[in-house]
Amino acid sequence: MLLLMLCGPFFYAQAASPTDEAGQENEVLLNRIEVMNNDLQHLKKEIAAVREERNNFSSRAVEKVSASVDEINKKIIQNESTTSGMSNYVSWCLGLISLITAILGIALVFFTVDRFLKERKMLLEFQVLAQKFISENNDLLVGAVKRWMADNEDVYIARIASEINSAYLRAALQGEEASSDSRKSSLSPAAQKQDDALGTDSNDGPEPDELSGAADMSTATDMANLSDIRYGGDKNHSDQANMISDMLNVAKGAGEDKKRQIYHKIIEQYHSSGENAVQLKVAIAMFNLATMSKEKDEESECYRALIARFDKHQDEKIQLRVACAEFNLAVLAKGKEKIRHYQSLIQRFSHSQDDAILLRVARAMLNLAVVIESRQEEIALYNALIARFGSHPHDDIQLQVARAMFNLAVETDGDDKRQAYEQLITRYASSTNTAIQQQVARAMFNLAVTSRGEEQLQRYRTLIEHFGSWQDEKILLQVARTMWNLAVATRDPQEETRLYQELITRFATHPNSDIQLQVARAMFNLAGESQAVEKSQRYRDLIAQFEHHESAAIQEQVARAMFNLAMMAGVEEKARSYRQLIDRFIAHPDEAVLVQVARAMLNLAAGAQGDEKRAGYHALIARFITVENGAIQQQVARAMFNLAVTGGGEEEIAGYQKLIAHFESHQDDHVLLEVARAMFNLAVMAEGEEKRRGYRTLIERFAGAQNSAILLRVARAMLNLAIATSDKDEKIALYRQLIDRFAAHQDSAIQLQVARAMFNLAKEAEGEQQIMGYRGLIDRFASATDEAIQLQVARAMFNLALASEGEDKLRGYRELMVKFDAYENDDIQLQVACAMFNLSLESDADESARLCRKIIKRFRGSNQQDILMIVAKAEVFLANALLTQNKSDEIKGLLHDFHALSIVIGGRSEYKKLKERASFIEQLNNAKPHGL
Repeated sequence: MLLLMLCGPFFYAQAASPTDEAGQENEVLLNRIEVMNNDLQHLKKEIAAVREERNNFSSRAVEKVSASVDEINKKIIQNESTTSGMSNYVSWCLGLISLITAILGIALVFFTVDRFLKERKMLLEFQVLAQKFISENNDLLVGAVKRWMADNEDVYIARIASEINSAYLRAALQGEEASSDSRKSSLSPAAQKQDDALGTDSNDGPEPDELSGAADMSTATDMANLSDIRYGGDKNHSDQANMISDMLNVAKGAGEDKKRQIYHKIIEQYHSSGENAVQLKVAIAMFNLATMSKEKDEESECYRALIARFDKHQDEKIQLRVACAEFNLAVLAKGKEKIRHYQSLIQRFSHSQDDAILLRVARAMLNLAVVIESRQEEIALYNALIARFGSHPHDDIQLQVARAMFNLAVETDGDDKRQAYEQLITRYASSTNTAIQQQVARAMFNLAVTSRGEEQLQRYRTLIEHFGSWQDEKILLQVARTMWNLAVATRDPQEETRLYQELITRFATHPNSDIQLQVARAMFNLAGESQAVEKSQRYRDLIAQFEHHESAAIQEQVARAMFNLAMMAGVEEKARSYRQLIDRFIAHPDEAVLVQVARAMLNLAAGAQGDEKRAGYHALIARFITVENGAIQQQVARAMFNLAVTGGGEEEIAGYQKLIAHFESHQDDHVLLEVARAMFNLAVMAEGEEKRRGYRTLIERFAGAQNSAILLRVARAMLNLAIATSDKDEKIALYRQLIDRFAAHQDSAIQLQVARAMFNLAKEAEGEQQIMGYRGLIDRFASATDEAIQLQVARAMFNLALASEGEDKLRGYRELMVKFDAYENDDIQLQVACAMFNLSLESDADESARLCRKIIKRFRGSNQQDILMIVAKAEVFLANALLTQNKSDEIKGLLHDFHALSIVIGGRSEYKKLKERASFIEQLNNAKPHGL
């Protein structure tokens, strides 16, 4: 065995030249064999040649050839012997290699086993020696331990107590009993500490277009990106600080009650410590405890306790907690207290160098500007924030600057607003921060909204191009809103349709509800721009796509589409469609959706008859009478008005009174319009002094109204009150009050009341004053486009001509005829007909006859009885004039046509008087051949 051990390395060295050399030697031998085989093949070929030659030569060469053959055979035998020897050599080499490999493997196994046995033996011997040493030197070791403990007693005991307390706390928090083993085991103070962070915010509080009333708050887990706080990783922390870190880490994974227990224990046990690291963790515990509070008062009290405890502390990390507490306290507060906390935070920390604290200062300045009442102070705060932090490098602080710039633009007017938006866009256009780019997108959108014409369209297009490829939802929302606005603003119907379709195609599958709302609105508008069948189909497509969507705003578009579909339907289908809408959304919680339900119920009732109509109005009133939404209350008020109208008599009066009593103090103009209509109708239905009192009540109630529809009722009430007044001076005064009050109003219906008042005032006057009144009316309204006003002008021109003399009278009639010749309005044509007839009375015979024939030809086909009376007069007058011209046949025709008019106007007293004259003329015309 020793020989093997000594020779092992030698064999290993020999074998260590891997079998590459043996392989090469074998390869040489094989090459030689191959050469020999080649030679052998060659010789065989020669033998074959010799044999062949032997057959061809004479016997004399046999011996010589035989000798050659013998020589060749000897060479063959020699070669075969050489080949066999080589094969044996190769086999011997391979066997030797296998033997060496086996010897090497046995040697390795031996060495491994031998080393293991020796190590085992040495370990046992060491254990024996160690036990012997400890046994012999026990007193010495005990004495050394005692001396060390005497020198380090406080540290040793404190460390053991800390470790035992920490272990016990962990076990207790995990719901386990602390065992003796856990109390004896040591805990690594820095084992896998987690960060405690106080946080950045996802939102910055209110902005002018999204006033939510409450800003966001710092939480217990959201400031890691602004403060490098690693309370568990500092090796220089004391054992107390490390143990609190362990406690905080345990709190992170604990339940709510246990979490509170830990925070309270930290605060109670370590609040008096003078070590900064410990105090930081106490501040963390106090802040986290505050954020866990469910009651606002409790949370506020916790923040106040933190601020009072660390108000004068100099450590920046602790001051960050104070700043966060002050900020959150401001958010929770209301009114002046909220403002006071924001101001306190700004004043105290505005000179800090810590970015996380400065972020709170910036946000406090922004929120203070939003909630402060004075617009001037608000603008000053925005400007101060921009000036203070405009050059700060931190993105989150720059976000507050961008928001301040946006809010500042919202609060300004005119060119200053546009300039403020442009400054924001220019400053942050290249920013890579998504939240800042959101402000840029909003600024671009608002700037476009404030623009006009082609500039507005171009700004919308610029926003779409700039942000079209962004993926942020808030930015894409601005893109979608811009596409919708661009479609609405464009004057090209084809471009409008294209933009709606592009918006629908691009965002049809986007998951954001606000973006989907733009899609729904685009589909609704696209349907509205379509025609007939296509319109109906697009409304149905909208309903099908969004009928199950959870967004209330989108459901409003669905309801509107259903309402419009119902309005387009035939009579039977209309009622069924309204009922479908009502059944589907009658219990919907969103009031904007319920508006469409109320409208459907109103229309369904209006389209019904008799009891069903009244039942429909009653159902609408009962369902929505207590809903405070203004648009819904409009439908209720209209239903009550319509219900009163359908009642008649005392029931109608009671209906109007009920409507007035319920809505008299309402603030919505559309609801108040129904009140004004009810008050007006009540006055119309009354008599005498009650009528006049009703008109006066209406005038006084709505004296300060701004709504044109309500003011129209006031103007009509003033006109009717003047007409109903018997005292001439009061009547004239009321007309003048009406004219003075509404002279500058732009509403044509109100101007009609002014024109009527001017006409009536002129009628009440006499002489030159009357003429001046008519001329004033004519001059003022000569160019009015409203036909009802032009009727007053025509009447004034007729009366003016009637009141004139000589050539002025004739010229007045002719001017009236020329001005209103092309009008189709029957009442205006009546004035034209009267003017022509009166002119015929003032003209010579030929002109008079021509005008009468013109009246008959032009107005004979009228359906208006007053005009037909003029025709009848013209026929009788012309027939009478023709008696002296021997035109008996024409007279007969005129009188025949006159009698035919009796079907229409035969019952009128004027016609009956004319008929007597016509009969007399007819008798004269018939008697003429016998003696005339």
